[in-house]
Amino acid sequence: NKKKNLLSYMALIEFFKINESQNELDHFLAESLKKYPENVKLLLSQSESYWNKKEYKKSKNYLNKAYKLGLDFNSINLAKFYEISGLLLSLKKPEEAASLLKKSLDLVNSDRLRYKLSLLSKSGGKFKETDKIITESLAVKNLNQAKEFFKTRSYELALSSAVRAVDI
Repeated sequence: NKKKNLLSYMALIEFFKINESQNELDHFLAESLKKYPENVKLLLSQSESYWNKKEYKKSKNYLNKAYKLGLDFNSINLAKFYEISGLLLSLKKPEEAASLLKKSLDLVNSDRLRYKLSLLSKSGGKFKETDKIITESLAVKNLNQAKEFFKTRSYELALSSAVRAVDI
């Protein structure tokens, strides 16, 4: 029964992440962490949630808690750890952040991370690796949009998105 409750929390948390329902996400993260305070996946989700709300200090605290527990020796958790660490580091050291973000993408090629990267601004050549990852992410985002437009038979929008991806 305890395993079932944890899986239910995980499913609800993923659902609210995808639907960008921050209030519900916050509620279920807080409730689940009370019951499972040493669950690495929950700690990483909480860290990511704080990152999204620009509460970077809290994000780092939860990231450190997950790291101290060993990340459950799981490549998905490790990729998420690299992702959040890279995003936090991008605030101060963009070039070092690029290597962590690249490690995350090498472990798990995440459209969600690519979307986050596409929202970051480029440095104008100052940080080549960071700019390369951001540019790549913008192209992937536009190609994914083109695919969605094509599925809904919005061919002009699909072509426009595809051209934007190629122009990057």
